[in-house]
Amino acid sequence: MIKVVAPTSPFLKKYIDNFTQLQFDELSTINYFVFPQFGTSVALFKNADFTNANGVNALNHNQAAPSGIFITGKYTVPVQISLHNAMHIGINFKPNAVNAFFNQAFSKLAPENVQVLNNQRWLNATQQVFATTSFSKQIAVLENALEQLFIQSPPEQIDKAINLLHAQTEIPIAAIAAQVGWSERSLNRNFNLFIGCSPMVYRRIVRFRNTIHAKFFSAQNLNLTELCFDNGYFDSPHFTKEFKKLTGKSPRTFFNEVPPVGVGKFPYHLV
Repeated sequence: MIKVVAPTSPFLKKYIDNFTQLQFDELSTINYFVFPQFGTSVALFKNADFTNANGVNALNHNQAAPSGIFITGKYTVPVQISLHNAMHIGINFKPNAVNAFFNQAFSKLAPENVQVLNNQRWLNATQQVFATTSFSKQIAVLENALEQLFIQSPPEQIDKAINLLHAQTEIPIAAIAAQVGWSERSLNRNFNLFIGCSPMVYRRIVRFRNTIHAKFFSAQNLNLTELCFDNGYFDSPHFTKEFKKLTGKSPRTFFNEVPPVGVGKFPYHLV
């Protein structure tokens, strides 16, 4: 159902986790929820109209429609996507990496959970990508275009802070600020600007995603109590409270209802 391809360019590997494409039968519809993630996703699409109504972000097939792009912001709740026979290719950026490809900081570029991206350089690249038909050729064109779209490396202090949050989920924010050479106020301001949320919120996402990884990729078949304490939650009520904030579900319900999808084991909730 989902194709996942890692970038082949050594340069792009620093910024992009993978490219994805959902596969579906002709005239079919796919509805699914995505959950808070470390980075952001940019979707290139063709022959489709993008709409956002009642919280549903939809791509509806329209043969006369031009190519387009949507980008996700730093969402901290489940986001619903609906694809109605709409061809699209996803670019999944590493944390902070999307800032390297735009003149605007991420929070200014994508203030909403999902929005259309009106950037002519990117639209030109999208047209080039869809000028060919096979997925492998599209990715080759896309990688070349992304290297041309690169503007400048984002602030390294943000990357250092992110690495610390991943390595030590309980490290105080003030200690992170000191290690990257900023005041705590400067860290919070710049983190919100370039990542779209505070370091505290990002830490919640780290715990959440670490728990998903432990559940889906561990050979140990960890139970909920083990998942809770192995991933930095204080106790079961804290575990449940954080999961409900990010998914709308308790941990037990989430793992019962949201199986991993595709070879990348993405936690999509198909509806």
